[in-house]
Amino acid sequence: MSLRLFSGLHRQVPEMERKLVKFSVGKVLCAVDIMHVREIILPREKISPLPSRDSSIIGVLDHREAAIPVVDLRARFDIRESSAPRQKWIIMAVDDISLALVVDKVFGVTRFHPNQQRDRSALGTADVSWATTVYGDRDGLIFEIDLDLLAGMVGAK
Repeated sequence: MSLRLFSGLHRQVPEMERKLVKFSVGKVLCAVDIMHVREIILPREKISPLPSRDSSIIGVLDHREAAIPVVDLRARFDIRESSAPRQKWIIMAVDDISLALVVDKVFGVTRFHPNQQRDRSALGTADVSWATTVYGDRDGLIFEIDLDLLAGMVGAK
């Protein structure tokens, strides 16, 4: 067997599937790359206020000896308050920036294959600039959050 066959296989493996942490924000299903997730914690009552032009940054969390900005994705997506409690915070690391995402429910790690990727061109004027990719699964459409965009919100890269 030639080495060329194996080198071609190696290039194909990373594109075969992606592991994402799937969660909900209101009725919107979202996901983030598992490689950026540090931990998932219960909400903390005590966060320090942080002056910001962006109302989705609701404060700063003192977590493991680090000050971590807290981003409320309901506010970011302009989702009106609902009776569903915010049950989880996802602590993320993007490059050298840490942040906490406030989400409603975490479903766990899901594998997405390239054939689950959906064409988003039909969304037209809908503002989904916060999503890098749209996937489909048995639960519906899942929007992969643009982590570079979020990291840019909370700190200079």
